[in-house]
Amino acid sequence: RAQSLFVDGNSQRMICPKEFQKLRRENLSLRKERDGAIASAKAIHRQQNELYDSFKLLREKYDDLKAELGYIMWEYIPTQQVDDISGLAELGRTNHAVFET
Repeated sequence: RAQSLFVDGNSQRMICPKEFQKLRRENLSLRKERDGAIASAKAIHRQQNELYDSFKLLREKYDDLKAELGYIMWEYIPTQQVDDISGLAELGRTNHAVFET
């Protein structure tokens, strides 16, 4: 006994039950693959967002450490009086009108 199945919106063809079941299994398999691909894409997107957030945090830490190092090297150290180290006073005061690029 054949069952009918719409192949496209305009035509109809008759297929046997075995072929119909085969097509249903293929359809189910393709749906599972599609769902897996969607889940993978969502996981990759989530990981990319987490990586970007981690990068932003790392960049903030880097900028803070760079500013702290600049202060230590060019403002704090030259003002210290250390008997064993000479030449710090000759560094002079920092010109804040000049920016590092």
